[in-house]
Amino acid sequence: MKLQSVQMIGNLLTDIDTTLAQNDFDSSDPSWHQLYALRKHLDDQQRTLVTLPASAEEESDADFDPLVLTARRMLADSPRAPSVNAIHQVAKVTASVDRFLRYVEPGPKDRLPKR
Repeated sequence: MKLQSVQMIGNLLTDIDTTLAQNDFDSSDPSWHQLYALRKHLDDQQRTLVTLPASAEEESDADFDPLVLTARRMLADSPRAPSVNAIHQVAKVTASVDRFLRYVEPGPKDRLPKR
């Protein structure tokens, strides 16, 4: 799961970068800044995922793939600035990764029950 999740998040980061670089998406737009902040957070999360021990993936049945695929599709469907729903979907991905990282990272934990 770890390698696949890291790759999926990397693909989403590329899609976000492409969206942010569009000429039609003005960097003064508040949505641009919101998406950029989510992108930065997701990049930090990806770096953390890479450093997790292999055993971490066994501790959880987290699966970000459906969320990531939906976010990628929504960004691709936005020819100009992404929709509010697309930005919300990226936020859902980051929230899901946050929950997973809280569950598997060493140290004091707010353990979430397995589904």
